[in-house]
Amino acid sequence: MSGLTITRPYTDEMKQNEKMTAEAKLRDLIDELQKEVTNLREELLDEKQRYVQVDCMVENQKQVIKNVNKTLERYEKENKALRELVQLWI
Repeated sequence: MSGLTITRPYTDEMKQNEKMTAEAKLRDLIDELQKEVTNLREELLDEKQRYVQVDCMVENQKQVIKNVNKTLERYEKENKALRELVQLWI
């Protein structure tokens, strides 16, 4: 009889306790997942804002480059005209 173990019957109360424990764990897991979703949404919004800022910076730099190129062209024309004047003067 040493190999024989005596077990208590699985009662409705035990089933109810296990069910309540499982439901509590499930609620905790749902809460954790909702917090994680909230954190990920905030990160996504932060990244979106950063992307918009970088995009604006790029567009601003494009405009600066256009303006610099226009200024350079104007200076080159003026320089050419001044060289021609100097050659006429000499």
